[in-house]
Amino acid sequence: MTTLPELDPHIAQALERCFEAAESIEFRNFKVGVQGPKSWKTLPEHEVYEFKSGIKRNVGVALSVAWPERHVEFERPELLFVYDVPSGQVKTTIRPVFLYSRYQKLSRDLPQTPANWACDHCQRAGCEACGQSGLKYTRCLQDYLGELAQEAHLAEDIRLHGMGREDVDVRCLEGGRPFVLELRSPRRREVDLVALKEAIDAAYPDVATLAAPLRRVPRSTVARIKEFAADKHYRARVRAEAPLDPARVAALADLSGTIVEQRTPTRVSHRRSDKVRPRYIDQARPEPLEAEGLEFVIEIETESGTYIKELISGDGGRSDPSFSELLGVPCVCAELDVLAISASDQELLADDLRELEDL
Repeated sequence: MTTLPELDPHIAQALERCFEAAESIEFRNFKVGVQGPKSWKTLPEHEVYEFKSGIKRNVGVALSVAWPERHVEFERPELLFVYDVPSGQVKTTIRPVFLYSRYQKLSRDLPQTPANWACDHCQRAGCEACGQSGLKYTRCLQDYLGELAQEAHLAEDIRLHGMGREDVDVRCLEGGRPFVLELRSPRRREVDLVALKEAIDAAYPDVATLAAPLRRVPRSTVARIKEFAADKHYRARVRAEAPLDPARVAALADLSGTIVEQRTPTRVSHRRSDKVRPRYIDQARPEPLEAEGLEFVIEIETESGTYIKELISGDGGRSDPSFSELLGVPCVCAELDVLAISASDQELLADDLRELEDL
């Protein structure tokens, strides 16, 4: 017959295990939980509740007395202790730290997050070109921006949450792209963020830098930046298959204030629904022709979600109109830079920073 054990020995055991588990972890608040065996489901609920409450209450009070600089936090504790009654052990869950900034991606050969793409040379077999990894990219922007932060916070893992992403061959310049870096299971929470930003900027100045200060934000900022639809300002280098008519290039400015119809591009149709999306072109500012009439640079300001490469190439008629159609010559996007993302830090963080102050 299943019965509840004596309470006092488990209170003492749980308290001792909590002290051991908390060593070398930096935290300001905590919560104590209790997990019983499955066999307790046959017992009266109120008896199980009283037993668990007895452990949580007594251990919580004892820890608060031992740690006067810390307090119990029921909603969002930085450190959660869960005492497992059958084993007499305590498991901990450390709440992540979230850092906000804006990044400049300066490389034209770098994915934003880990990409499990096969090496072009060996197709995952492993070769000298890929360092025997079998992968096309062994590093990503997340690594360059997050490794020093992970080290500083003694975190187990990192994850970059961006407000959208660039293609591998696209740079993001000037004001940068908003992102949140999630530091998972950090054993250190209080870090000099000014010094950390300086270290990140100095580490890989030709690959990635930060265009805004690092700042602590709550988890809710991740959803906020992912849901925010921001207009964007691009600079593209267009390359044509044959010499272009300068007058027709200049006439691309007439796209300003118009709407283009873009069907889901061929290159992403395997992961996105196939439908036609109207996209507003606010400004199109072409520069004079270069390279014997085969190339020119154009700045484009558009609403969120516009596919610039397809606007230029036409993608087999899936973008209407397109530069290729308007110029009468097949064109491609030779280079593309994101110059601005129209979302200020104040717009993105005002509510979230107030939430952080309440924690």
